[in-house]
Amino acid sequence: MKAFFSYSSSDSHLVESVYQALEPSCVWLDHAELNWGDRFIEKIESAVEKISHFVLFWSNAASQSEWVALELDMAFIRAMKERAVRICIVRLDDTQLPLRLQPFQNFSVFRAPNPVEGTIEALREMLSQPGAGVRHRFLNRNENLERIETMINHPETKIIILQGFMGSGKTVLAKEALRRFFEDASIVEVPIKTEVGPTELA
Repeated sequence: MKAFFSYSSSDSHLVESVYQALEPSCVWLDHAELNWGDRFIEKIESAVEKISHFVLFWSNAASQSEWVALELDMAFIRAMKERAVRICIVRLDDTQLPLRLQPFQNFSVFRAPNPVEGTIEALREMLSQPGAGVRHRFLNRNENLERIETMINHPETKIIILQGFMGSGKTVLAKEALRRFFEDASIVEVPIKTEVGPTELA
């Protein structure tokens, strides 16, 4: 899986040097993946959905970047809902980490004699680690998947509904069932609000 590099354009020289030194196939970098005419937010969202590591290059410029904030929000959503993204932080200057970022793995290359080499060396080790929850996401969920498969194969099944508390893994379980039991499944996601009833769903 790819790592996503999130950074301010002010820090692009260092980030691009790191990107070139690592295997391009394992890193998602906006200027290498986006083309003019692309829907930028949709492409970024699609990339964040596939990554196992989110690498934030933190600096004063990054702390003020709306794009960095947007990308970080997307990574947080995946980290909280699926526990499938490892967030890593490269500190480029002495800008303080906000409280929400302090629990995550981070290292500083501020005032390092060769910040590019230091970043490359540290990231190679960090990116060799599996995503935070990838190995454990479906631990002890085989029974649930077997029940879903049985219902799918039953000729009288019209609909399968997964119930549970928020954050219990219903969405992840549904997507894994679709991946395992259907080929090229067509997925439609409908945001549910209080005013959405049977008519709107139909």
